Amino acid sequence: VFVFCSTIIVRARRNASTYEIERQLSQRLLYNTLPATIADRLLARLRHSPDPEFEKLTLAYLHSCSSILFADIHGFAAMSSRFSAQELVGTLNLIVQAVDNATIDFEVEKIKTIGDAYMAAAIPANNDDTSNSEINQKAAVSILNLSISMHEIIKTFQFPSSSPLCWRIGVHSGPVVSGVIGLTKFSFDLWGDTVNLASRMESTGIAGQTQVSADTKQLVVGLFEFSYRGQVYCKGKGEVDAHILLTDEVVNSAGYQDD
Repeated sequence: VFVFCSTIIVRARRNASTYEIERQLSQRLLYNTLPATIADRLLARLRHSPDPEFEKLTLAYLHSCSSILFADIHGFAAMSSRFSAQELVGTLNLIVQAVDNATIDFEVEKIKTIGDAYMAAAIPANNDDTSNSEINQKAAVSILNLSISMHEIIKTFQFPSSSPLCWRIGVHSGPVVSGVIGLTKFSFDLWGDTVNLASRMESTGIAGQTQVSADTKQLVVGLFEFSYRGQVYCKGKGEVDAHILLTDEVVNSAGYQDD
């Protein structure tokens, strides 16, 4: 009886240990897929209702002011016919990994990559109050610091016998809707006019530069230097004021350049 009970106890401990390892791995995967604030909300709902119908579980949130970044490697598509798949994907992977690390440093959320394009967003955890200029400013500072870092990162990469690589980056700030869609390979994404205009800031931008909207510029007055480019035509919006970021060193929210 003692041996039997001991065996049961050992097995129970093993099962508990295995369950804990699986739980930690699941949470790690969840937090790697979703922003921390969204993952926290999802876990809270799961604790309240541990066996939900996932196809009926809607995760959607409105953010009154977030700063969105789109970036594209200038001329990368043309290189696809000149280099092997291993060279292309290998180099692109190293660039993206370096940018991923930068998003962590600046507390910015990586949204997704599509080919050589990179999308990121600075989404305040609680910014329902549109008058909270400090929170909105911090988000804009974070996303602009990321853009500065991205320009520095890509300078360290180059394909043999090719022109130096560079990003074309666009940034815009405003309200967005975020959420999780899909049942298989679900993903976190952003929607709204702010996202569309941020994408237009990138597509109409200049290689090697960060182009920002007047709304983003207004959030960081006195912290960064800009050059007014003029108006650019954005599909669906018409002529829009655009500014080129001149500051080339990371700054903090107090307006000082970091050493």
